[in-house]
Amino acid sequence: MSDQSTVVLQPILDEPDTMQAYLKNAELVTEFILPLTDTYSIQVEKYPQYPEVEVYVTIPQTNGKVLVLNYEDVLTQSDEDSATVQLTVGQENENANISINGVAQAPTYAEESSFVVAQVSALKAIVNGRVVSLSWQNPQGSNLKEVVVTRTVNSLPTSIDDGVRVFTGLESEFIDSASANTRYYYNVYSVADDSTSEPNSIYVDTHQATLHGKVADASEMGIASVEVVLTNGVGLSQVEIARQLTDSNGVFSFANLAKGLYKLSYSHASYRFDVSDDAVNLTEPSQQVNQLGVAVPVLLINVENAIGSEQQVSINWSGLHIADSDTVDIVYQVGEETTEIATGVAFSQGRYLWDVSAPGDTSVSVQIMLSEDKTVISEQQVFVLKEVSPFDFSGDSVLSADDVTTIVTGWSATTGDTQFDPRFDLNEDGEIDLKDIMQVVAALNQE
Repeated sequence: MSDQSTVVLQPILDEPDTMQAYLKNAELVTEFILPLTDTYSIQVEKYPQYPEVEVYVTIPQTNGKVLVLNYEDVLTQSDEDSATVQLTVGQENENANISINGVAQAPTYAEESSFVVAQVSALKAIVNGRVVSLSWQNPQGSNLKEVVVTRTVNSLPTSIDDGVRVFTGLESEFIDSASANTRYYYNVYSVADDSTSEPNSIYVDTHQATLHGKVADASEMGIASVEVVLTNGVGLSQVEIARQLTDSNGVFSFANLAKGLYKLSYSHASYRFDVSDDAVNLTEPSQQVNQLGVAVPVLLINVENAIGSEQQVSINWSGLHIADSDTVDIVYQVGEETTEIATGVAFSQGRYLWDVSAPGDTSVSVQIMLSEDKTVISEQQVFVLKEVSPFDFSGDSVLSADDVTTIVTGWSATTGDTQFDPRFDLNEDGEIDLKDIMQVVAALNQE
């Protein structure tokens, strides 16, 4: 959680929003992607069978570099198995220490690192007569100084100094003049003050044709990241020639094609296409084919991996093409039996706290769906419900000698004493005595 509000951790759908907090789980690694404006407290629980927990932080800096902070041995085998870690990820933060249960710990490694500027992406070329139109997407980040495009004839440029430098700037498109029946090679470089990227390369043959187009929605807004597959031929003789993703404007382009019959196929996780396989007879040197995409609602869910059956669990969700006014239903499944957790929860809420009432010591699948259209449903997320003992006084979800030690701290206390903890008065006689302690010992012996 941040120092201002509880953070709703969302699954990542597309490009992360820099003002939103995200969570990614991968086996024993949990990754948080957090806004640079807050201080965060993270509850950390170590699996007892693993020796330690480590925390690694990378913070993008305003100078284009990255501050790398490593905190090793945050929790070790000799420590308690849980802790609250507080850290600041802001760019202006001058204190690299983190707080572990209130105790400051300096990083074991703290260095500002340069990184090679990223390549441009989504490089495309359209040949139209004696004109070559190049487009690309500039890399994200503040260290990009300029983009350089070099051109050679009949062979690929070997370096940024090879061939003719036809473009320098920060725009993401360039129009070059061309001669007929000529093969041109282009290298596109990202340049920073202290590094130059590997080139993104493309070639065009002005003797051949280009098939290009735009995938857009009903409002003519381009749809990014649509996979477009170009196939040659028809019937059983179809052979895939190339595939690419549309750029941020929804544009795709296949150059250097012989004239003839082709097929274009379109796919995207959150759009459907009325003509998913589009037959095209390429007859012009530069031919455009546009495609309409219809939004398909998508739901993603994130639930903690392992919890106790008497705890409160945070179920988080996000989605695409879903109105804030829509509502969702949440269910869990054990075996073949499905049970409702909640219904009619506002989609815009993004989070539901589940007071777990499912049976313990079993695998549970949780799903979320739209209340009005249950065909719009998330994938199942499977996690383990673990039965928590009522004698788990140490709060580590495991009945152990630590719980006996904890209840002994209240020995002989009676109602009204400052050290009297009603949790330890198991027989409710107003005194914490041997009878209460032996209940915990007996339960431990049965484990």
